[in-house]
Parts: sequence; C-alpha cells; structure tokens
Amino acid sequence: MRTWDEIRADARPGRAFSNSTHFEVWANRPGGCYGCVKDGMGIGKEQPQCPIFGVALVDGVTPKEWQERTPESLGDYECAEFEERPEWPGDDDPEDGPPPDPEPPVEMEGQLDIFEVYADQVIDRSTTEALEAAR
Repeated sequence: MRTWDEIRADARPGRAFSNSTHFEVWANRPGGCYGCVKDGMGIGKEQPQCPIFGVALVDGVTPKEWQERTPESLGDYECAEFEERPEWPGDDDPEDGPPPDPEPPVEMEGQLDIFEVYADQVIDRSTTEALEAAR
C-alpha cells in the first residue's frame, strides 16, 4: 500500500462523498471499506487504519485508488486496494465477532404502553377542542 503522501499527491481534487451518509452507504456495500481487511474498524483496534480513507477524509480529495464503477455512478467507487475481510468464524474471542441478535423487550405485569396513553389523550383533547371551537 502506498504512503499517505503518495496517495495525496495523486488524488483528484474534490471530496469523494457529499456527506457522511453517502460514505456509510458505500462503505457498507460489497467492495466498500467496512468489508476490507485494511479498514482498522476504529481507532485503538489492532488493525491499522487505511491511509486511502484517511487521505479522503482529512484532505478532502478523491484518492486515485477509488475509481467510479461507471461514469454516471458518482460516489460508487471500486477500490484498487480492496481485500475482502474473512467471515467471522464464531469460535474466537466473542468481542471480535458480530453482536448477538437483540432479544424482545421484557414486559412487566401491569406495564403501560406510553404511546397508547398519549395517543388516547391526544384524540380526546383534539375532539373536545374541535367541538368547543365549532360552538
């Protein structure tokens, strides 16, 4: 992988993504940063951060390594340095694996559904106010 300075020297002017949501959509797609072994998945992790993403983020340019898949696909890049991250095997350290599926919330006996309480109050008040206004 090239160094930060080498990547910045060959980068095209202009930001690669219009906003963080635009980046997140691309990064989560197949071939995006989150599926690549070179993405350190957060500061402090053992894997190093990708200098290509760093240059794009910090310097506000589009790295040469990111080429549009088609001429009209702005922000849908194919990274020249992409290496697919292997699937989590499931038997290593659980903190390194995917989170467990969420459990349904616990319901206690006599528990109120706040939405139903407020919805009933809104309906009662709007009906009363409408009737009073009509008089």
